[in-house]
Amino acid sequence: MRIKFLRQQKGLSQTDIAKIIGVSQKCISDYEMGKTEPDASTLIKIADYFHTTVDAILEHEVPYLLDKSTLTPEQREIVEIVPQMNYEECKLLLAYLEGVKQGIKERNEKFNLQN
Repeated sequence: MRIKFLRQQKGLSQTDIAKIIGVSQKCISDYEMGKTEPDASTLIKIADYFHTTVDAILEHEVPYLLDKSTLTPEQREIVEIVPQMNYEECKLLLAYLEGVKQGIKERNEKFNLQN
């Protein structure tokens, strides 16, 4: 379970996240140590707060509809990193990719003009 990772990434204590989602600090400690698991409604609160999915918190890998064997090693690495990203990281990646996409478009337009 990724609760500890997400909590630490935001610089929150167990008490902080416990107050935010409405459970005790001991519950958070137990979740992080694997002693107990949060119920569905608590998982949803955690996912909403961290702008992620319940699957990502549970570290459940959803099978891809994409055949990874057709990808380059670099493309596979990107596909494997994305589920670990939080909301802000996804927004940054999308902004970067928009710039890359624009660069590809410009390169293709220039190439087509030269033919």
